[in-house]
Amino acid sequence: MDRDQAGLHDAEYMEQYWTREWEARQANKELEETSAESVRAYLARWVEKRAEYSTVRRHLGLIPEGARILDGGCGEGKWVLWWAAQGYQATGLDISRATISRLARTFPQHDFQCGDIRRTAFADAIFDVYTSWGTFEHFEDGLGPCFEEARRILKPGGLLFVSVPFENGRFLKRSARSLAASDKHYDRTVGYRIPIRFHQWRLTMAELHREFELHGFALLSVEAIHKRAGLHWMLSEDIDLPIGSRLHKLVYSILLPIVPARKAAHMILGVGRRR
Repeated sequence: MDRDQAGLHDAEYMEQYWTREWEARQANKELEETSAESVRAYLARWVEKRAEYSTVRRHLGLIPEGARILDGGCGEGKWVLWWAAQGYQATGLDISRATISRLARTFPQHDFQCGDIRRTAFADAIFDVYTSWGTFEHFEDGLGPCFEEARRILKPGGLLFVSVPFENGRFLKRSARSLAASDKHYDRTVGYRIPIRFHQWRLTMAELHREFELHGFALLSVEAIHKRAGLHWMLSEDIDLPIGSRLHKLVYSILLPIVPARKAAHMILGVGRRR
């Protein structure tokens, strides 16, 4: 974290963080100035390779034809474009004004709006489906306001898809150790040398289930996803095998088929129905 960000309010900090993140990735650069057919083909390949897609695909039969769908924290906007290509009315919402402005210029036929997912400008009960990948966890006051707003803008019976970082087996083991042993930023003598700002929550499967139920959603499923990314980080952070090294690649290839997702998966994805 930059020192000059320490005094920013939560929403200001989040906007600056995600604007830098999407700009660093050159978001949607490969989609600009291409034909509509090329965009659709690209999105089909990109979205359908995502771990979230298999869960979405299993629930497509529950989504009405022409449904109105919100992607909260849409980032690069690829899921919005993909939903629209399937015939749904898709809206993308993100806190980064710069990102939304660029998406609106590049894809003027699609609906991209700037806003905070905790306090949107949408009317009550207007969406059939709400998806949010890796966004609800980024607010220091917890996931509650995100779930409450999702319930407000979803129709009764509407579907909510949420993925958040997973407090998996290796993190639970790390949490049982001392702060000095578990946090590389902490020094026994001087404490934290630079200001450390909150970044994200990690949840167990039971905790994500609780968040759905506490805020008026019946959980339909919860599963661990992104095991490959989690295993890479486990080898890099816990065993000190640099990503890309020959030894890292060897150990990764050995462990991938035998390490359970509950031990290494990076994210969990829950699906709930608004009561």
